[in-house]
Amino acid sequence: MSPVFIVCLREPKFRTDYREDPYWETGSFGCTGCHSRNLFNPTGQHLPDGAQLAFAQGGPDGTKLLFVTSEIKMASLRGLIEAKWRPTTMPFRYANAPLLIDASGRTHFPRFKVFIASSRSKNWRHKFSSKFRSRARQLDAPVAMEIVTVYERFRSAAPNDSFATTYLDAIPAWPGWEIWSKANRPWRPSDRRAAYRTKHQELKTATPRRCGTARQSCR
Repeated sequence: MSPVFIVCLREPKFRTDYREDPYWETGSFGCTGCHSRNLFNPTGQHLPDGAQLAFAQGGPDGTKLLFVTSEIKMASLRGLIEAKWRPTTMPFRYANAPLLIDASGRTHFPRFKVFIASSRSKNWRHKFSSKFRSRARQLDAPVAMEIVTVYERFRSAAPNDSFATTYLDAIPAWPGWEIWSKANRPWRPSDRRAAYRTKHQELKTATPRRCGTARQSCR
């Protein structure tokens, strides 16, 4: 099977903390500089063409598996590394996504739980973070198979309203942040596609900003 890599998506930290990536609507991750210091490090590309990305979103109900891509194609763009896939579907809503791990150790992925249990961290959230925040290696084959198989089983059985219709649906509910984002940033699918096209055009003519620089939205 294809190599599978976990990508950690963080929760927004404050009301005006805007996130852009992933661009679910266009099948893109990385053009904002996300993970450019580890998984998407342009000085030592770790992701091969044909790999799959498994997006994990933290939140109050634990870390959920929002989406597993089809096989990706890697591209370099002005010093950044971007992963592209065919954008045929949107991710799960956070509330409906299968559970990777929660604070009490519950999971829909028992092999995955065994894998992170080897971390020396004391609680399950920290065990997950210590394994994947800076990880740039593919999952072992049995764990990767479980991730893809369970995700596809959940996806095939889920009703239509389990899936995001806008970018904000895939992020844990936070009314203040959602209100600010809707008022100040593109969030509808058509707006997001236009924003992605604009970003690509800008990257062709200017030096991209890295994660952590002023006003750079990453994650």
